[in-house]
Amino acid sequence: MLLTYSLTVAILGLWIARMSIEQRLLLRRTAFDLPIALFVASQLLSTLFSIHPHTSLFGYYTRFHGGLFSTLTYVALFYAFVNTVKKSQILAIVISLLVAAAGVSLYALPEHFGRSPSCYLISGGQNFGVDCWVQDVQNRIFGTFGQPNWLAAYVVLLTPVALSVAVTQFISLREMEKVGPDQRRSWLKMVLGGASLAIVALLFSILLFTQSRSGLAGLLGGLSIWAGVVLWYTLRWRSASPQIWWAPTKTMLIVTTICALSLLSITQLIGEPFAPNFNQVFSRYFSTSFTTSSTLENKVTTNEVLPVANRLDIGGTDSGEIRSIVWSGAWNVFKRYPLLGSGVETFAYSYYQDRPMAHNLVSEWDFLYNKAHNEFLNYLATTGVVGLVSYSALLIWFGVVSLQLLATRQETVTIQEKYLIIGFLAGVVGLSISNFFGFSTVMVTIIMYLSFAIVAVLHLTPEKTLGTQKTGKVVPENVIPENQVFPSTLSGLQGLSLAGTGISVLYGLWLIWTTWSADYAYTLGKQYLQAGYTLDGLQYLESATTQSPQEALFYDELANTYALVAASLHQQGNATAAAEFSQAALTTSTKTIVLNPRHLNFIKSRARVFINLAGIDPANFQKAETSLIQAISLAPTDAKLRYNLALVEAAQGKTAQSASTLDETVRMKANYEAARLELARYYRSQKKFDQATEQYVYILSYINAQNTVATQELDQLNREATQSAQTKP
Repeated sequence: MLLTYSLTVAILGLWIARMSIEQRLLLRRTAFDLPIALFVASQLLSTLFSIHPHTSLFGYYTRFHGGLFSTLTYVALFYAFVNTVKKSQILAIVISLLVAAAGVSLYALPEHFGRSPSCYLISGGQNFGVDCWVQDVQNRIFGTFGQPNWLAAYVVLLTPVALSVAVTQFISLREMEKVGPDQRRSWLKMVLGGASLAIVALLFSILLFTQSRSGLAGLLGGLSIWAGVVLWYTLRWRSASPQIWWAPTKTMLIVTTICALSLLSITQLIGEPFAPNFNQVFSRYFSTSFTTSSTLENKVTTNEVLPVANRLDIGGTDSGEIRSIVWSGAWNVFKRYPLLGSGVETFAYSYYQDRPMAHNLVSEWDFLYNKAHNEFLNYLATTGVVGLVSYSALLIWFGVVSLQLLATRQETVTIQEKYLIIGFLAGVVGLSISNFFGFSTVMVTIIMYLSFAIVAVLHLTPEKTLGTQKTGKVVPENVIPENQVFPSTLSGLQGLSLAGTGISVLYGLWLIWTTWSADYAYTLGKQYLQAGYTLDGLQYLESATTQSPQEALFYDELANTYALVAASLHQQGNATAAAEFSQAALTTSTKTIVLNPRHLNFIKSRARVFINLAGIDPANFQKAETSLIQAISLAPTDAKLRYNLALVEAAQGKTAQSASTLDETVRMKANYEAARLELARYYRSQKKFDQATEQYVYILSYINAQNTVATQELDQLNREATQSAQTKP
């Protein structure tokens, strides 16, 4: 995202500089002006009324994509493209997209065979395996995208485009044969057409190796749209030009048939166990994805304690089941903030207020969810009905404009350009289907707006003016006439304008560099701390807060580090230094909460700071309890918060209150092993042997039969119970 910001600042600077030199406004109206304006307005309003405006402006930290600034960036790139690129340049740009897609695919492909180029680069050429990844990258590749579904979405978006390019090249080749031989151009078109078909096959193989069910659903939908629109367009073309329709149609049928047979062969060749076949994928997916969480809700909201399997032991909860729970929570967030949502990119904060109780029973129960894993529900939750309607309207309008161009019989849009439109239309539809089960990332969003821009350029006619010269003369199209002569020297006003533009660009790039530099210092600080170099780590973390004083995440990490150092110094007997670091930890933690009082993790961290400092001053236990109660108010269904609250209560001697909190915890999450173990110990300390036995037996029967601690304590409990029974009169 920061690279995108940098390139956008440079592009806008050059665009403005060009307008200064040519002394004309290079800003043409497009078919997308109104829907884009409405969408931007919805994001702006949602940001203004956000529960945390800073996050809405910049996006959730470590992602940035999705915030208001990122949306403005994509829109700026759209208008820079429309006002700079000519129709004759579109094919070259599309080909560059496909070349990049081939590079991305070839980079990712070796991962399936146990060879990761990233590991090779990271290790300085010492390791060409896949050991550098925590994820099972050999089973589900992701290349440079960091996650299989993100790579799959990229593939889904570009596969129909590659197919369209192949068709356009072979159609163009047939048309050239009618005019006369041109071996050089014919050879070039054959190479481009064949290469495009090869890229389709390569992208499809990559998709299978990602094992992304959302990607497969998106590709199936996108290619279905491609085939359906091509059929509709062909029939319309036949009625309009019955004498010439068959030749390009025959070429299209041959190319698509070859492509279809190739994809079927690839599917058969790859087969199991590398990727499931389509029947297995969709039967398994749709049998779970659309189920509701009502059954799980009933289990955890009734008073009956039911056995729950430890799903981590059986491979984790199915992603469809998790999605249904998160989607339910997203819908609840929408009901809380129906008009403008909780604020752009604030799902990580608002979801936990309405998180379904059933989320405690899945394998990823304690993960942070900063997206709804459904692009449309995410817009609904964070930007309300206004945001979702405007976003959907933008997508629908793209389809309308595309179909209008396909329906036109004017020669301003060629057959080849129409096939490109079909490819981008199918790609965006496929991406939307994929995003329905996930969320967008930077690269696919850039290409989506590029799709809008390409269709907008093709929609323009020579009569739609770009602007006016200083003389008021109309300048058609975004082309500088060959005989256009500009002054050899710039006026004073032009010089000032160019200087101001240059300074603004440099300042923008400096701000972006500062953001990157702060993040780099933060990352280095964490790495030094993990390696045991505390002073170096503190130095880098402090540098990060200096460079980016509004980023709460940096202060949060720094506060925790100060607290750990203070506790260590106290144990060493250095009371003065311990007191200084203790005060620094409290001050920095307070700063974190001031900057972001809505982030649940920061409130948890504040409680951890107090717990670490309790060894210096036991009164900090009460402050930790207060922080945990505050966190529970933001996440009332989070079982882990209640478990930690019980531990803090026990540390203060509030044993009965702690037991009550533990009992509430296991009712919220029946398979909470640690909570049941603590509850058993409490009952054991109170000589309530039957209740303690019940907890131990539950752990060993339904959660973890290999829990040696529970086994040993149960044996001790039985001996204590026997002795107690023998001593009774």
